[in-house]
Amino acid sequence: MSAILNLPTSRYNLSVELGSDLSCAGNLLRSLESTGVYIHAWTLASTELPGQLKLIADLSGDIVAIEEILFGHSAVQDCQLFEPLGAISLELALITVTACGEVQDEAASLVAGAGGRLVSLDENGFVAHLSEQPEKIESVLRRLRGMAPVEAVRSGNVTLKRPVVL
Repeated sequence: MSAILNLPTSRYNLSVELGSDLSCAGNLLRSLESTGVYIHAWTLASTELPGQLKLIADLSGDIVAIEEILFGHSAVQDCQLFEPLGAISLELALITVTACGEVQDEAASLVAGAGGRLVSLDENGFVAHLSEQPEKIESVLRRLRGMAPVEAVRSGNVTLKRPVVL
């Protein structure tokens, strides 16, 4: 419990291109954790190059310890470390609303008023795309659920920022 209460305050997003060996990602994450870096979330993604993987992680910790691990790890080929201070954090959501008539119009107006864009529309409902802060998306979804059946797929936090110089 004390580890949860004493989380480091410096938070970063990491994007690292690795080789094709999945164990490299696990080794890198374990190395980061062993120095006290807290990993909030991580995912693996493919790249344009066949057989290459990209590790994307949201982490907190000492920048010096993070840099030492990244520069000392043999599998790290290309690395970007982002500091979220002053960044724009958004979430992407695809929203399906099942409604017709006036309810459909009111729901579509609500989504449009929040900056959403219509993806498809028919007499039984619509699909819309919304890119906004997570709290605003949650507010829109709560209001929509009061009007009609709603399904949503959300990306989680996506942060746009300037890289930290490594």
